[in-house]
Amino acid sequence: MKFTKIIFVFLAVFVCQPLQCESNADVKLLVLLGDASGTRIEFFTQDELVGQRIGRGVGSVFGLIGMGIGASTSSSERDTKNRKYSEQLKELIDSSKDRKRTILQDGLNKVFNRWHDVFEITVLTHEESTAYLNESKRIDRDAIAKDGYNYFVVLKEALLYQTPEYDPGEVVPDFHFAIDLYNVKRHTPLALKEFRTRFNNLRELKELLDTPDAFLEDYARSADKLCRHLYGQLDEKKRLHAISASYGKGELFPLIDEVKKQNADRFSYRFNTPDAWKARKSGDGYVYELHPEKHRNIIGITTTIEIEGLTQFYDSADDGFLEYYFRDLLDQDWTIDRNADFKLPGLTGDWNRATVVSPAAGKIFFAYRKEDQHFLLTHSVKILADNTDLFLSYYEKDIAEYLKSSSLIVKDH
Repeated sequence: MKFTKIIFVFLAVFVCQPLQCESNADVKLLVLLGDASGTRIEFFTQDELVGQRIGRGVGSVFGLIGMGIGASTSSSERDTKNRKYSEQLKELIDSSKDRKRTILQDGLNKVFNRWHDVFEITVLTHEESTAYLNESKRIDRDAIAKDGYNYFVVLKEALLYQTPEYDPGEVVPDFHFAIDLYNVKRHTPLALKEFRTRFNNLRELKELLDTPDAFLEDYARSADKLCRHLYGQLDEKKRLHAISASYGKGELFPLIDEVKKQNADRFSYRFNTPDAWKARKSGDGYVYELHPEKHRNIIGITTTIEIEGLTQFYDSADDGFLEYYFRDLLDQDWTIDRNADFKLPGLTGDWNRATVVSPAAGKIFFAYRKEDQHFLLTHSVKILADNTDLFLSYYEKDIAEYLKSSSLIVKDH
């Protein structure tokens, strides 16, 4: 069978050296690094900052690039500060372009090749990427197609640092990303969800501009989330399956709905609902949620039945499963503690355990194990409160009743 190469093009913000290597991977991912036009430092007073953020999403942020972000104020002093410190930031980041490139490439490799060595990621510098730009400085689909590639992704970055003070001493990272997937034979892109990472950690402006380490730390956190987001979006849009299927590897990235339908009659789940609790089942029968009537917004239990191939689990103790399962919460700065020492009431036997901790107040007590070679059962007790142990103790009897009665019955086929 003759295979056609597939390319993902990422337009990021810095110039780096490419990684040249030989690979037997099926899918080729080419990363083209662009300029730094989206990198800025913004200075606002508190009132101006609030006004700027009302109704401003990622799209409008990209609309402001090149137009002078923060133009709502007429202060020439403010504009001067914006330009001065933004240029310093660009120069500092450009001096560490190789390290930034490594962060992005390692993140993509980690996510796209965690379970299957299907993708090959190659990065080109900004100068080398001009081979795929026409005279109007737009991506030349014909040039990409001529080299045997079928797809490319445009990823635009706006790496912002903002401050609520007129005379700033501290700034906070606010990174924005817009993503479009193109087929070289079509002009209309598949617009993926725009993505934003804003962290609560304040940076001293002097620290940020003295060395690249502070920025690189922020970018690494953001890139980790971005790579998971991109993978998840392509998976949800069924693009990973379509791409891998063109190489005869479609079974490695199965269509979720089809796999669930194929396995819907292979199991049944039974449990008792504690008094004064309410339970509901998802339409496909793979998720069960329970919560007490009294504290429904504070505590709840979620049970899921996972199928091998959907969550990509091959070893129930593999850290990759936890990262996949809690990917949305990780994007919201929750953290996973794999060494947590706890026992859920009523849960007996050999279970893998972890806690997932909120950046604000709250915690998830998570237990999971394989019930069959094809199925994995998970239980999550989520408590959104400062004193999680207090609520866990208060509802101990009810939680124990539910978990003791919980039973996944796998049918022979």
